[in-house]
Amino acid sequence: ITYNDLPCTLVFDKQFGENNQQQLVLREVNSKSNLIATPSGITIGDDKLKIINTYIQYTIWIIPAYENDYKSRSTTNTDVMVLGDETGNIILFHLYMNKVVSISVTYNENYD
Repeated sequence: ITYNDLPCTLVFDKQFGENNQQQLVLREVNSKSNLIATPSGITIGDDKLKIINTYIQYTIWIIPAYENDYKSRSTTNTDVMVLGDETGNIILFHLYMNKVVSISVTYNENYD
């Protein structure tokens, strides 16, 4: 979709609610646009070290991507996940060659 000139991808999950009825639930919003930035100022083109230094007080997971039908780790693609420690919110930075190429926001509904 495009919202105020910002191209975004919405990711939905099929879930079953009460009475076993199927629901579509918004799980993630992603964009590759230079128009976006996090409240802390991370944007497309920033590097992995800037993410780590900016969110040092949060839980950070660095996750290598996989290639060849998940048979080998990518040497070029990585995801950096920043978890809101007191919320279920997650910012997911998708990196290519250690530079941000897209940003997603999502949540962990089972967060306790």
